[in-house]
Amino acid sequence: MAGVFELRTYTTLEGRLPNLNARFKNHTLKLFEKHGMKNVMYWTPTDEKTANNTLIYVIWHASPEAATTSSDGFRAAPDWIKAR
Repeated sequence: MAGVFELRTYTTLEGRLPNLNARFKNHTLKLFEKHGMKNVMYWTPTDEKTANNTLIYVIWHASPEAATTSSDGFRAAPDWIKAR
């Protein structure tokens, strides 16, 4: 698959990972797709130190330019602003 893969790590405050996972499930995944990003893989670490506050994921973009356009559009989207 040609394009650009982006590895992201999201660290939240202790105890807030369930809320973060819910926000991704109910809002973020759909908004990524709407803005041209493809959801590839999501996981949480298994080690005790980060298992309760870290989400790691990979998204795909058609090109570096598409990554910039998609990210900018996502951050400015009224649906995202409301969800966050």
